[in-house]
Amino acid sequence: LGRPKEQLCGEIYPANAPSNSVVIGGIAFTEDGNDDLVIKAWKLGIDQVNERRSPDPPLALHICDVGKDENDALKSMQLLARERGAVAIVGPTTSGRTFAIKDELIRSGIPMMSPSATSPEISALGTQSGPVNGIFYRVVPSDALQGPVLAKQIPTGSMPPKLALMYVDDPYGTGLKDAFLSALPGQGLPSPAITVKYNEPAAGVDLPSINAAAASILALNPKPDYVVAIANVYTVDVIKALTPLPTMGIPSTKIIMAD
Repeated sequence: LGRPKEQLCGEIYPANAPSNSVVIGGIAFTEDGNDDLVIKAWKLGIDQVNERRSPDPPLALHICDVGKDENDALKSMQLLARERGAVAIVGPTTSGRTFAIKDELIRSGIPMMSPSATSPEISALGTQSGPVNGIFYRVVPSDALQGPVLAKQIPTGSMPPKLALMYVDDPYGTGLKDAFLSALPGQGLPSPAITVKYNEPAAGVDLPSINAAAASILALNPKPDYVVAIANVYTVDVIKALTPLPTMGIPSTKIIMAD
């Protein structure tokens, strides 16, 4: 399934890393360039750590692609754990790909740290007997914190605002959606008049799905005061879908984004 493993882990940094280097795996979106800045940050971290490791063996970053297929992410993790001898993993950068590699992470016991996976469910990952402590780490707080912050962006007043919610149907979108909805009562806000989801397949943007979800919101009468849009990679397409032609305009509606 997915691509041949030989195509997944194509770069080792530094390029002249000695054979006794300590292997750190990096799992990211390399083929589409979406994680270029993240990978540069990882390389900077490798350089800074290696400056302090002498005379111990240096670190070497083995960079693998999560690909357009979740099987690619899993295979990258298997390759790092079973053939490259990785002692730790940085990435993946999304919640969906974190779930894609979780079984191999648990099997191998190799710890990972994601720079940007925020699904609250990551904190509960583990075996059937319970969470596996000391394996799953992240830099950005989970959406259990971001949900209330998102709710606070909607002002309250004597007239409760009319809300609509559009979210991407993946672990990130559903997790933040649930956290946002749970926070509304504490802010004195009503439930959304409509909650619609759209698909974001690994292979690319699904414009029909985005447009159909947006059309359900644009059809509301009266129009919502606020549209909360929880998007992922294709945020611009979501914004375009929620911005109708001037003759169909909804000038009183504000869009609050989570990306």
